[in-house]
Amino acid sequence: MAVFSRNNLSLTETLDTYIQDVEDWLKQLQKEMSAVKKLKTAVQNGEVKSIEALRKSALKQSDSTHVIGKSLPEFSFDSITYLSDKKGFMDEIKKLAHSEKLSMHIRDDVIFSYPLIIRIEPELNAIRINKKLRYTLRPDKLVDFLLREQTKDPSNKPSQFIEALFKAYRYEIAKSKKGAFTSIELLKLYNLMTILPGTGREYTRSDFARDLYFLDVSDVRSTRSGHLVDLTYSTASRERGVDPIEFVTRDGTLKYYHSILFTAP
Repeated sequence: MAVFSRNNLSLTETLDTYIQDVEDWLKQLQKEMSAVKKLKTAVQNGEVKSIEALRKSALKQSDSTHVIGKSLPEFSFDSITYLSDKKGFMDEIKKLAHSEKLSMHIRDDVIFSYPLIIRIEPELNAIRINKKLRYTLRPDKLVDFLLREQTKDPSNKPSQFIEALFKAYRYEIAKSKKGAFTSIELLKLYNLMTILPGTGREYTRSDFARDLYFLDVSDVRSTRSGHLVDLTYSTASRERGVDPIEFVTRDGTLKYYHSILFTAP
C-alpha cells in the first residue's frame, strides 16, 4: 500500500487527527478574545482598579495562543499519490458509498454517480465533477454531496444539446458527401464538437455520453426546425467496427451509443 502520510493514515484519518490540534488552537484563541473583550469593557466603563490586571490576563492568554499556534505541526500528506493510487481516494470513496447506500459505479477510473461524472485530477490536487474542479477532497463530504445531487433533477438542457448535435451532423454529412439524412457515427460528431484545442479536456467523451443519455431519456425528439432524432444504442454489446460512446445509468446498466440519424419533418 502506498504511504500517504507519515503515519500511513488515510486522508480522513489524517484530517480527523489534525483537526483536534486546530480545535485546541481555536479554543485558546476564543479564551484570548474573551480576555481582551473584558479589558475593553473595563476601559469603556472606567473600571480603573481592574484595567491593569485584565491587561496582564489578556497578555497571558495571548502568549498561550502563540505557543499553541507555533506547536501546530506542518500538515503533511502525499495527496498526489493518494489520488493516483487505487488503494487511496478511490478505495475510501467505494467503502463510504457502500455504507451510505450511494448509487455509484466506477469504470476506467471514472466515477459515475448519476447524474454526475467524477474524474480524479491528481496533478491539480482536485477532482472534476462534470466540468467543474472541486478542491474539497474529504471522502465523506464528497459522498454527502453526491447523495444530495441524486435527489435533484438533472440540470442538462437536451433542447440545446440536440441543436448542437444537428449542426455537427449537417457538417459531417456535407464533408463526407453522403446523402442527406444518413446514419453517422456519434464519435465523429464528438470529434467535430471538440475540434478546438483544449475543448476535448473540458468536454470529454464521458460528458458527451451523459448529454446523449439525458437527451435519450427526455421528451425532446426533434430540433427547432422539426428534424427528428434517432439514437442507435445497445445495452448488451458493441456494434462491430464502431467505437461506441458509453454511459453508466442510474441502476448501473452500461449503455453503448453508436450512431445518430436525423430525418426531415
